[in-house]
Formats: sequence, C-alpha cells, structure tokens
Amino acid sequence: MDLAEKNTLELGRRIDVLIFLELDQRYPSMTEKVEKLAQAGLNSGEIRRIVGKPTNYVTATLSQGKKRNRGKVTNG
Repeated sequence: MDLAEKNTLELGRRIDVLIFLELDQRYPSMTEKVEKLAQAGLNSGEIRRIVGKPTNYVTATLSQGKKRNRGKVTNG
C-alpha cells in the first residue's frame, strides 16, 4: 500500500469518527444512529464501519426498524 492509499484510509477513519460523534450527540440509542445513517443512504457495511458494530447487528437493527414502521400510517 502506498502513502496515498494510507492517507486516504486514515482520512476515511477520521471522517467516520466525526460522523459518529455528531450522531452520538443527537441520538442517544444505537438503533437511532443506525436508522439515521440508513436514511442518509449508507449501506450496512458503511454503517457498520461508522458505529463499530458487526454487520449482522446493523442488518438486524434495520430489519426490526422496518417491522416497527410497517404498522405506522404516514401523512403524505
């Protein structure tokens, strides 16, 4: 891996930390953090990297959120 690749990876990690810190201030539960990242268009792998949880945790959290939201009626 060359220096440019290492710098890019390090920058990505720092951005992930900033995103997580911002989410942590706004949303107290991990479920809310995961759901907000998914609403922003991130995939399970990207969310996993940011929140520091396994992919199966992220997938299960999103699945449970979808089940909760199925019964809700939205105004639109």
